[in-house]
Amino acid sequence: MSETTKLKNRDVQSILKALNALDGRHEVVKVMQNGKEQSVINVVPYRIGGRTRMLCGKWLAAMKAQGELLSKVHDDLVRQYSTPDSPTAVPADKLDAWQDEWEKVLADSFEVSLAKIPMNDLNDEENQLPISVLGVLDPILA
Repeated sequence: MSETTKLKNRDVQSILKALNALDGRHEVVKVMQNGKEQSVINVVPYRIGGRTRMLCGKWLAAMKAQGELLSKVHDDLVRQYSTPDSPTAVPADKLDAWQDEWEKVLADSFEVSLAKIPMNDLNDEENQLPISVLGVLDPILA
């Protein structure tokens, strides 16, 4: 069942990182290579069911799309305040005005029409998901 969730632009990057963190936890293992013991980092996948995994993927795609839009708005705003001789930098005398406009963009909300991710389906007890990940994902969890 799809529902509409209202989020702030300033939270897009954090939610993206948290969704990416659902891929699994990092585990350092020792391996023998050319007669020498070396440490290798493996990603141990979390056990998340198929439907929930698909829903997480849809949320990830939605956050990536919003992130790309924010990047374009950011670049356009920089060009608006920059000078012809330095089109990718905001001059110091315009920086406060630019920052005010960028803060307005970050404070704006956007809506995503997707079902929230069922917390129970993340198998938190078994997966031991990091508290920081759960905290960031809270607005999109059911």
